[in-house]
Amino acid sequence: MANELVKVDANEYPPLCMSQDVKAIIEENLGGQPISAFNLDHIKVPGAGGLVWSVPSIDGDEPAKVIKGIIIYWKSPRVYWQTSYGAGEMTPPDCASVDGVCGIGNPGGPCADCGLNQWGSSAEGSKRKACREMRQLFVLMPGNILPVVISLPPTSIGPVSKFNLQLSNKAIRYWTVAVELSLERLMTKVSNIAYAVVNIKSAGRLDPDMIEQLSAYREQMIPILNATTPRADEYAAASEPAD
Repeated sequence: MANELVKVDANEYPPLCMSQDVKAIIEENLGGQPISAFNLDHIKVPGAGGLVWSVPSIDGDEPAKVIKGIIIYWKSPRVYWQTSYGAGEMTPPDCASVDGVCGIGNPGGPCADCGLNQWGSSAEGSKRKACREMRQLFVLMPGNILPVVISLPPTSIGPVSKFNLQLSNKAIRYWTVAVELSLERLMTKVSNIAYAVVNIKSAGRLDPDMIEQLSAYREQMIPILNATTPRADEYAAASEPAD
């Protein structure tokens, strides 16, 4: 939290200094078609312990060691595919929960009581759960109007939760700070397999005027963001190491 007193430059984030209605601009550009959170740009945690993000842009994906932005919203969904998710990256899950509490689909029902939410229920021959919890971060990056979606594996939920707890200890709302997301390579203890863990730190705070502007922006975006669940390719990329 060493940078917590640094002020965010509102000019880096259009929704913080625009007088126009962001939703109206999007609707005009899409010809009245509704925006879908499923079609937002998605950034995956790299596999095999990779330390470089692949960030979508107009000119194609660009490498980045650090992602800077404001987490405007987050949630902890659960997703389950009965067949291998490699069969089709865009295939909807058989069962999904947008809040991690109640699943919709097959089998559906309360997640806490579901057999697929038990350790060792995975068909992959490991101690994993067949249905796994993830953490979706909706990050507003500098220069953008729409957030990107970053789906974290279970191994990266802890560092983000700890950071949010540190913010809570200072009475700071998570969406009122800019953050930097970097990657750290770790190894499994038994199989010696490399995997990446997301690290997070503060990159500045919003002033009261920016917080008010961002609050209005969040009111427009959260109903859209609540409708999305992780895609199958993100589920595969976010699978935690077996040991």
